[in-house]
Amino acid sequence: MTFMNGTTALGTATLSAAGTAVLTSSTLASGAYVVNAVYSGNVNLKTASTTTSALTVADFTLTATSPTLTMSYGKTGPTTITITPIENYKGTITLACGQLPANVSACSFSNVSPTLDGTGTPTTVTLTVTANTSLAQAEPRSLLPRSRILSASFFYSPAVFAGLFFAFGGKSRRRWQVTQGLLLVIVSIGLMGLVACSSSSKAPLPAESTSLVVTGSGATPLAHAINLTVTTQ
Repeated sequence: MTFMNGTTALGTATLSAAGTAVLTSSTLASGAYVVNAVYSGNVNLKTASTTTSALTVADFTLTATSPTLTMSYGKTGPTTITITPIENYKGTITLACGQLPANVSACSFSNVSPTLDGTGTPTTVTLTVTANTSLAQAEPRSLLPRSRILSASFFYSPAVFAGLFFAFGGKSRRRWQVTQGLLLVIVSIGLMGLVACSSSSKAPLPAESTSLVVTGSGATPLAHAINLTVTTQ
């Protein structure tokens, strides 16, 4: 038996001993069909066909309002997943994230099992993606650029030499005590400046873009997937 949709063959099935034939297909596109079965006949039986029957193949689609998410390490980013029924699909859709890429630590849905009511009305779900925090703990860069160390050295050198001049060039004990205090203040300020500069110098975190797969599964074998790009920086 050949099952037809108008003039298009949908597939064939073998007649059973009871005179029935069943066609099972998982490749029919969603939409409305007008189906009849045609028997080609043999030496004993004539060609025959059945009356037409209406067949509707329902389905659904998945889309994301923001297929690209950009966020800082350790932060979250939302996007809206829209589930649109085709031919008034009715049933529960189970949502899930595939294997998480290295820069993503978690993903969650506002509703992991939304239901399409059969009226053709789309439904939306919020997907929240959490960026991995492990790379946020990057090590500091070199404590201070060489050029800044040299400039600091040249800046404080005259003062140090001047202090030494007054310390050893003069004979007054009072002058020596004052010079010691001045040198201590100069060295302390210089060290604080270097420490402050070094502590504020951090290595920039590298940007990373990966793909996150989101799947939606309905009645077997209906299942669809979309790819989201997740960029962390």
